[in-house]
Amino acid sequence: MTNSLLVLGLGLVACQSIDNPCDPDQRFSHGLCYELDASDPTYAHFGDVCTETSACAATTNFCLIATGATSGYCTLANCDGEASCPLGWTCSAGSAGKMCVAPQ
Repeated sequence: MTNSLLVLGLGLVACQSIDNPCDPDQRFSHGLCYELDASDPTYAHFGDVCTETSACAATTNFCLIATGATSGYCTLANCDGEASCPLGWTCSAGSAGKMCVAPQ
């Protein structure tokens, strides 16, 4: 009986998706799990995986893709300081202008 429970337990652990190893209240982006703030829809689509800006939903307006990568994440271009970005993100200037950048 104990061996059956162990096998069942291992089977359940193995069912967790490698594509999304996060808890249901988290979003997986760039190898990390981010807490979702369900009380503030302003940041709902920050960190969504994208390959082009048209894939980013409001309130994001830019797909930030690192040099050499094939996909990136949705963010806000032309941010106006840290208050424009989700908690833990920074409003940073780069070659594409100022934008909210996810924590590393």
